[in-house]
Amino acid sequence: MKRVATKTRTTGLAVSRRAVGVGSFVSPHQICKPYVTSAQKLLVPADATVALSQDALSLLVRRAIDKPIVAQSSGSWGPFVAGYDVNLNVAGGSITLIDLGPQIRLDGVVVWGVVNLTLGLDLARILPRVCIPPDRVCIPTPWGDVCTPQVCVSWPTISVTIPVPIPQVGLSANFQVAAQRDGDNWDVILKVFPFSILFDLSPTVNQIADAVKNVVHDTLGRIPLIGGLIEGLVDAVINALRSILVAVLGAITAFMKQLIILIDLFSPTIPFTVTQIPVRQRLLATGAPGDREVDLNVATLSPSVASQELVIAATFA
Repeated sequence: MKRVATKTRTTGLAVSRRAVGVGSFVSPHQICKPYVTSAQKLLVPADATVALSQDALSLLVRRAIDKPIVAQSSGSWGPFVAGYDVNLNVAGGSITLIDLGPQIRLDGVVVWGVVNLTLGLDLARILPRVCIPPDRVCIPTPWGDVCTPQVCVSWPTISVTIPVPIPQVGLSANFQVAAQRDGDNWDVILKVFPFSILFDLSPTVNQIADAVKNVVHDTLGRIPLIGGLIEGLVDAVINALRSILVAVLGAITAFMKQLIILIDLFSPTIPFTVTQIPVRQRLLATGAPGDREVDLNVATLSPSVASQELVIAATFA
């Protein structure tokens, strides 16, 4: 097909580089800008190019991640049941463009928040059977055994809610920039490389143990006749708690990491779409006033990095 000189019409997401003046794609996010380059700088001559600056891309990324995350989960560990309401904040982030692939690097993302941890304790599964007096004395009679009175303690189930703060944690990740066709559109996408984020909740172990200890002590203190046993019973509960607390905090940490991955930008399975460009472009020739519009299809879309900008080159068919 013979190419014609064209100029932007109303749809205008792509224009020929042979057009009069400078044209550009128009991103749905309205953050793309015209980019002018010579054909000699392109490995494959392009009919149109558009550039996205690091600052504009950083703004787009921050908008994608700057939102609170609220979720709940639970688990059981022997006599303990734990429910945790997670409230995380994710904010910040700046982009560095890397001419390798091409890729972008995201730095400066900060994650923080609080976990409301609710621990349920079935004391009957932790504490020994306590009866006063410990043993009964029974005397057989013609009418049956006659035994001395005995009172046994029925251990309650208690629940403790402890707010566990999540200190600020930094997050960085690398992404591959690519273009793929999806039906009637071309998508410019980011694919995240595997990354890690470290949440360290171990400093909260003593805080949680102290909070549980106070509640257990107050609960047992209301039970008559066991005053001399309270300290030993409380120690038994706290020792049992400490034996599973690392596992509980590990489950919370794993849950928070899953929540981060659910953010669209960090999904390892679903690419993040930066912008979408229709395959079909309607252009107007620059000839006589009566010239008709020309429909062209975007045949290829190739992203690259140049001068701290993400450059997207298109060819028409």
